[in-house]
Amino acid sequence: MPQITINEFDHTGIPAGYKASNTVFIPGPFGKDITDGDNSKPVLCFTVDEFKEVFGSSISKDIANYESWIMAHQLLRIGLPVLYWGGVNVTNKATAEMIYGKRIDKIPGALFDKALYDVRFITSGAISAGSVFNYTGDSTLESGESGEPVEAFDYVQLAQEMINAAYQRGDAVALLSTGSDESVLKPEAVKTLAASIANAEWFKNLDPYDPSKVNEDAQEALKFAAMFAPACEFKSIAKNEELDSNTKLILPGSFTYLTAFARSIQKNASWFAAAGSFRGVSPFSYEPIVAYGDAAINALQTRKEGDVCVDTIAEIRPFGNLVWGNRTLLPNVNCENESDGGLKASHFLNIRHLCCDLHKTLYRASRKYTFEQNDDILWANYQAEIKPLLDKMRSGRGIRGYRIIKVASNKKAVLKAKIRINPIEAVEDFYIDIELTDNLDVSVEIE
Repeated sequence: MPQITINEFDHTGIPAGYKASNTVFIPGPFGKDITDGDNSKPVLCFTVDEFKEVFGSSISKDIANYESWIMAHQLLRIGLPVLYWGGVNVTNKATAEMIYGKRIDKIPGALFDKALYDVRFITSGAISAGSVFNYTGDSTLESGESGEPVEAFDYVQLAQEMINAAYQRGDAVALLSTGSDESVLKPEAVKTLAASIANAEWFKNLDPYDPSKVNEDAQEALKFAAMFAPACEFKSIAKNEELDSNTKLILPGSFTYLTAFARSIQKNASWFAAAGSFRGVSPFSYEPIVAYGDAAINALQTRKEGDVCVDTIAEIRPFGNLVWGNRTLLPNVNCENESDGGLKASHFLNIRHLCCDLHKTLYRASRKYTFEQNDDILWANYQAEIKPLLDKMRSGRGIRGYRIIKVASNKKAVLKAKIRINPIEAVEDFYIDIELTDNLDVSVEIE
C-alpha cells in the first residue's frame, strides 16, 4: 500500500559552528581594595569591568602572588575570557588538590568537571617553577581541616595536579612555566624539571565522582600539557598597572604564550600553532630574562626517544622575540621509521588545540541529544552537529580528511561512534640541499 514517510530533523539550539571556549583558568589574589572577597568558587569574566567589579580595581606588589591578578587583567584586555579563583593558595597541597580536582569529595564540581567549567587553559597563575612555596599558607577552603597537617608541596607536584585536571577533562591544556629563580634558568635545569614532571604514574578516572575507579594509561596524560621557558619581563605592563618604576614585573613563559595565542586567534583558527614569526608574536613588548640561542632551543626541543620537550621564548633574528616551540610534554617515542623522528601527532600543541575543539563540540552535541530516541534520526542529527566543525577543519588546513563511523554496541541506551581524522602538524625542520653544478639542466624531485 502507499506509504508516507515524514522525517523531522531538529537543528535548533546551540549552532554546530559555536566558537569553542578559549577560557584561561587563573588562581590568584584579590585586588588591594577587596578586603573580604568570596573564595568559595571561581568566577568567569569576559570583560575587564566584570573582573574589577569582583576582584578589585587595582593591585599592589605588596600582595602575595600579585602577578596572577595582573595576568588575568591583561588577558581580558586582549580578548581572552578568564575563569579566576580569587583568594586561594595553590602552593598548599590540600587546596591545590581541591581546586584542580583530585579531592572532589571536598568540593563537588572541581576544575576537571567540564559540565561546570568550560576552560581551554589550566594554569597556576604566576606560580611557576622556582617560586617560593608557602608551606603554612591557609585558605578558608580548608576550614574544618585544622587537624590535618600541611604537607610539603613543590612545583612538580603542583604541575601534576594541573595535568591531571586537563587529562580528566580531555578538552583542556595545562600550561606550565619556569620562573625567575636561577635554579631553572639554564636549559639543562629546565630539561631536568620537565623530566621530573613527566616521571609520574598517571591514572584516568573512569568515573569522575568515584576516585577508586581508575585505569592506568601510562604517560598519555602528558599530551594534555605544555611547558614554556624562560620567564619574561614586561616593562610596558608594569607601567600600565601603575607599579612603581623600580618594580621588575616578571611573568611566566605561559603568559607570553597566551598573549601570542590571543593575537593569533583574531585571524587564525586555534589549530594553527601560536609560534614562529607569523603567530608567535605577543601584542606586548617584553624581554626574556635569559637569552636562549639555537643550542639551548635544540637541547629543549629534540626528537630523541624518551626526551620531554619544552617550548621556548627567544629572540629569533630578524623577527624579534617570539614564542618558538609547538610541543606538548608527551615524551618522544621510538619510531622504526627514521623519517618520523620520534614524533607523532600528540606531540604537537596545535594538534592538541584541534582535538580540544573537537572534544568540546562532541560534548555539546552529546549533551544536546541526551534522552532522545536512539534511532537513525538521532544518528543523522548527531552527525549534523559535528560535521560543520570537521568540514571547517578540513578546509581550514587543520586536517586532511575525516570519517565518522557508527559502532554497534550490545549495551542499552548507548550511541557509540568513532571519528577518524588525519591531522596536519606544524612544520619544524627544513632539509634543503644546495648543489653546485656545471649544468643547470637539472630536474626537481619532490618526494
